[in-house]
Amino acid sequence: MKNQKAQKWYGSINTLAIYVGIYSLLHTATYIAQTQLMVGLGTTIAGESFRIFTLLFIWICLYTLSMATYFIYSFNIYRTLTTNIFEKLRSIEESALAHYGSGKLHTTVNNDLNTVLKLFLDYPANIITGTAIGIYILFLIGRYSIQTAFILIVLSTAYGLYGMWSTKVAKELYGHVRDVFRQKQNLTTMILKENTFLKVSISDTFFHQIVKDIVDKYKDTVQRWAVLSSSRNIMMNIMTVISTTICVYNMRENKAIAIALIGIIPMWFIQIDKIIGSVVGISKALIAMKHIEKLMNEEESRLISPDIPLDVKDMISIYGTHKPVSMTVNKGECILIKGDNGIGKSSLLKSLTGSLQRNSGYIKKGKGKFYYLPQNTLIIPGSVYENIKLDKDISPEKVEKLIDQLGLHPLFEDLPLDRELHPDKDTLSRGQKRAIDILRAALSNADIILMDEPESGVNDKYKNIFQQIVHTLKNMGKSLIIVSHSNWWEDVADSTVVLEKFR
Repeated sequence: MKNQKAQKWYGSINTLAIYVGIYSLLHTATYIAQTQLMVGLGTTIAGESFRIFTLLFIWICLYTLSMATYFIYSFNIYRTLTTNIFEKLRSIEESALAHYGSGKLHTTVNNDLNTVLKLFLDYPANIITGTAIGIYILFLIGRYSIQTAFILIVLSTAYGLYGMWSTKVAKELYGHVRDVFRQKQNLTTMILKENTFLKVSISDTFFHQIVKDIVDKYKDTVQRWAVLSSSRNIMMNIMTVISTTICVYNMRENKAIAIALIGIIPMWFIQIDKIIGSVVGISKALIAMKHIEKLMNEEESRLISPDIPLDVKDMISIYGTHKPVSMTVNKGECILIKGDNGIGKSSLLKSLTGSLQRNSGYIKKGKGKFYYLPQNTLIIPGSVYENIKLDKDISPEKVEKLIDQLGLHPLFEDLPLDRELHPDKDTLSRGQKRAIDILRAALSNADIILMDEPESGVNDKYKNIFQQIVHTLKNMGKSLIIVSHSNWWEDVADSTVVLEKFR
């Protein structure tokens, strides 16, 4: 059963092995051809005869096939991963995914996908190709000088051990950087959520010392990590120069091979570096794979109910000064959100759509779509009909029918659908603009409609019409969240959420 679930998100393991084998074989052949091409160049420079253009053509063909195989395979496997995983992700509550830690959830999952993709292709191919090329180069050099091949083995082994050690330490340091950064984020969240900032004086020595310790630790760790990462690159260059010099000197009597080694030795160390990175990266990729498997094996009880399009727990919008908000929006239900000016009502709506981050809490979304009505209506050059339908393929007759269904005829009595509109020559009333917005929302097939002060600037004589629109949308199965200062919506709202300031 577990294997079936695994195959569902990354495909057949046999298919993966075949692709890795084909790519590794082509990649190895490409590097062997490249090595022989360097030998051919050395032979030509030394004044000896060699079919350099034939070898160049072979190398180009192999390189093209290798890259084509890589592109086709990586595209297919990444498409499989993203299709299956993100489909699962959009229907699972974020609280069930605490193992992903802080940061944007989709970004974190995408990083895991990229790491797993390397595990399925890059890492095994690098190890196979690097090992095969290393053996081939040693065999090539050993044919002319066993001593030179032995020296190259000793130097490259020394660099390999140093590379493994430095990569491991750099990885640990990077982990410390991440931990310190999370500590800083947790402190910020604590201040915002628990109102600690108002309880702790700005001049308080203890508070300043906490912040100073975090900054100093972060700075010191980053510096050590940067120095260690740079030293590895410097060491590779030093070992490349030393090895090339020794090998070329030992092979000086064979000019063709000596010249070829100037290009072959750097390629040798690049392959060693790839092997080191792949070996170290496998452990990280396996952790990422466990994360994704945990995601894919989430129990169905974790999934949001079809009758609950939205569930919010202890949320604070990023610009909000309100207490944590919790609410459940059922299908066909209207929620009214009220609060003082500047408390973060509009920011709360934008956080629900995902266009703004939030400081705390989680949002549990169903599979339905959101539609957000901003305070200001966007008018584009074109007819009223074109402004309503936007990019939808909808006939004028269907728009007329929807106007009738929503009871919007009073607002369109002097506004025919073929009337031309222009943003610079705005002659529409506020009520007509909101009517256009509501029609756009109804045509969007959204399950949840978020309205930011929809009554603002609308004549009070249209109050009953707008209340009836809410009733109609609810009967159509739409869920509505309305932010408002007025009392227009209290009679049609199923519940009211009042945002309260921190005390």
